[in-house]
Amino acid sequence: MQKQKVLKLMALLLAVVMCVSLCACGESNTPVEDDYEALGGLNVGGAQGGDNNSGTGNGTGNGNANGNGGGTANQSNSYLNNIPKKLQGTTVTFAAWGDENATEYAKVAKLFTKKTKINVKWVTYNEDKYISSIVEQNAAGKGPDIVITNTTFPSAVEAVQELPKYFDVNDGFWDKRVTEGLSVKGKKYFVNSYNSPFANGGTFVFYNKQIFANNNIKSPQDYIDEGKWTWENLEKCVREAKQKGFDGGSILPQLVWSTTGAGMINYNPKTATFTNGLNDASQKSDILAALKLVASLRKDGVISNNPLTRFSSGQMAIAVLNNFGMKYNGWFKAMSPSALGVVELPSKFNGKTANYYGANLRAYGIGKDAKNVEGAYYLLRFYLDIDNYDEAGADIFVNKNIERFYKETYLPNFKKGKINIEYMQNPLSLVGSPWNQASAGGWGDVFGPVSPEEVETNLAARANIVDNAAKKATEKLQGIIK
Repeated sequence: MQKQKVLKLMALLLAVVMCVSLCACGESNTPVEDDYEALGGLNVGGAQGGDNNSGTGNGTGNGNANGNGGGTANQSNSYLNNIPKKLQGTTVTFAAWGDENATEYAKVAKLFTKKTKINVKWVTYNEDKYISSIVEQNAAGKGPDIVITNTTFPSAVEAVQELPKYFDVNDGFWDKRVTEGLSVKGKKYFVNSYNSPFANGGTFVFYNKQIFANNNIKSPQDYIDEGKWTWENLEKCVREAKQKGFDGGSILPQLVWSTTGAGMINYNPKTATFTNGLNDASQKSDILAALKLVASLRKDGVISNNPLTRFSSGQMAIAVLNNFGMKYNGWFKAMSPSALGVVELPSKFNGKTANYYGANLRAYGIGKDAKNVEGAYYLLRFYLDIDNYDEAGADIFVNKNIERFYKETYLPNFKKGKINIEYMQNPLSLVGSPWNQASAGGWGDVFGPVSPEEVETNLAARANIVDNAAKKATEKLQGIIK
């Protein structure tokens, strides 16, 4: 009898290994699944995308390395006591592309399962085909319970249903600015929280503290301490670093203009219509100024063509990027805590206050074919509260200094601030003109390296493209909600 048990256990382990090996090979539209049993322990699924190292970054772990917790329990989780018993043993399917289901984040799902006995199944899609694949799965009756949107609005609306009654976006936990900004004629489809590990507008100025300290260059933190943190002084930082023999930095123009409240393409949730932001003189002025700034830096060789590698290797002074740079599995995971600094974006540009959080979007909806809507609500409520990550032993930041900055400085400021969602990326893609430099039909002639005069001429030549993108996005959305 004992021998039979051993043989069964060996067979089970072999099956697990084979499943992991098969799921990790190649790319496919077919989703890859990860299951977590009701008691929170066993991973019996495939590879977790987006997490290419087994370590926990440079920081000291909260709890133990196995993700069994050890941190302080979140005292605001009383809502878990209201979970209906009928949900115990059910499964919530969470569709991701490798961020939300990376190893450290998955520990939070395991803790959720341990507390609620609601299983979590991760389904991993190719990010480039994420929404279209989910739409196909929905049509086949195999859709997930939870869907993410980032640059995929309005197309993402096709993959989700209207938020159910469980979501009270006015309860102080959910960030109603996000929900309202992605609503459609009063109907609400997406949420994120004020206390999210994937907060909206999460773009930051990362800088190499050693480059500034060792070369007598005034740093971003120095400008903040003086009350002079402007985009123009950020430009001064990168130009001075270039003069000292380093790559100056990496800056994307939309990250600049979004802080002023401008947008290449605007969206009106009440009418579900998109419009060309360049038709507004104030917005156009800020957009042009941002484009000219970046084009000028490119023309002068200040901006690096390989920013992630150059910054992480200590050869570049500044990188203006989203919060993946803060994460244990992110771009800068190999950098020493003594070198990696981070501050918020500048607060002035082009002669005006620039106090909007914007450009980067992250929100979550309930899949149109969701089978466990109520369970999905409770999982999102738990997962999107960063205060649960300590108890789960989920060490998601690259080091403790970065973690403190995100939790103690950024999140409180973000909650009090204004957000400005830049809607342009999905509309521009719908008309074959993606917002990047490399792709056919892309915007390389506007990014630079070109002269300021050429920027203005090239942007004017693309006015019809922006008009068509706004029109196409409106038609797309109106067709979805019919």
